[in-house]
Amino acid sequence: MAKRGKRIFELGDYWLSQRPGSKKYYLTWYEAGTRHISRETTDTDDLEQAKRILIEHVQRASRPSRTAPEDVLLNEVMNGYLVNHLAIRPSYDTGCQAVKFFDAFFARHDLATVADLRPFHMDWFIKERRKDGAKDDTISRNLGVLRASLNYARKQGLLDDAPYIKGLPKGPPRERWLTPEEARRLMDATPSDHIKDYILLSLHTLARPRAIFDLTVYQVNLERRIIDFLPPGQRQSNKRRPVVPISNALMPMLKRRIEESESGYIIEYEGRPILGNLRIGFRRAAERAGLGRDVIPYTLRHTGATWLAMQGVPMREIAGMMGHSVLRTTEMYAKHHPDFMRGAANALDAVFPGGEALETGEFQAVRATGPIEPYWIRANLLIRLPKIGAGDGFRTHDLNLGKAVEIT
Repeated sequence: MAKRGKRIFELGDYWLSQRPGSKKYYLTWYEAGTRHISRETTDTDDLEQAKRILIEHVQRASRPSRTAPEDVLLNEVMNGYLVNHLAIRPSYDTGCQAVKFFDAFFARHDLATVADLRPFHMDWFIKERRKDGAKDDTISRNLGVLRASLNYARKQGLLDDAPYIKGLPKGPPRERWLTPEEARRLMDATPSDHIKDYILLSLHTLARPRAIFDLTVYQVNLERRIIDFLPPGQRQSNKRRPVVPISNALMPMLKRRIEESESGYIIEYEGRPILGNLRIGFRRAAERAGLGRDVIPYTLRHTGATWLAMQGVPMREIAGMMGHSVLRTTEMYAKHHPDFMRGAANALDAVFPGGEALETGEFQAVRATGPIEPYWIRANLLIRLPKIGAGDGFRTHDLNLGKAVEIT
């Protein structure tokens, strides 16, 4: 039985508790006016049912009766978003942290309603969070929760108009990736099988951490050697969950996991799925392996993609495994490809070798005093363009056609 006062499940300003001598759960909250803890019985000793009762209670308490910005409280908007939208999502913890920071911020600056919020308040929030040591990526996530809360309330008809919430520029993409030797050290420093299997699965599928934790035995087809990371019945979101091939290294682990699974999930701990994340256990393993704090579970996805690029795998295949667009993948990983801009470098060497070639006279400089005819004109490679404006016809790519050019 839970100890007196222990918060068993918390949502917004309410939590579940138990009283000595009773197995039933109580809705519990703090009354600011009387400065006392208040309780209301749920009349059930079933924890899951008590959670549902608490969620319904908070939903009713957080629903505003009027929808004008001056009538809608900021804490009602954010708590309503937590309860109605984030409660069953992996980002719930991130939302709770943001709500905690904003509750304190709103109280310090006497901001009660949505109408009280002004753009300069976000500048204050950013300044205060930076002063507390928060990084811009964290602050940006905090602002994103506030923005999403307001937009959610507007879409649900609970708020007439949502104010503008500024954002912060995105930081540079993560550049940290592991060498194969570092990856082996990380595996060797990991005593827990579920973390070790997570590492292998992440490196060989490039999947996001949450997609791996959500992976069930029914999404793995050993006969066809494929994994479908999109759970049945779910729609694709911006963070796409693709179908990826099963490598030879994954086969033994997946067979073992499927045979031993008690919960139906591939990655489980003590027979239960991973509902949160592996940051603490992963961080300890990274420290034992002599790796820095910049190595996090997401680093493995970036590592696998980098290794594929280094091996000359086409960007389209890497993009397919990551659930990215080809353009985005090229921007992030093309520099690791062995053929990265090699054609451009070779072309420049052919035109102007420089160095010893000039000193030995092996390179014959080209000098011209008149217009130089581009190769696509000499080869009769004209491009027919569609009609634009007043005329159409044949055009060339040469913007300097007809000008005197000199190459030395």
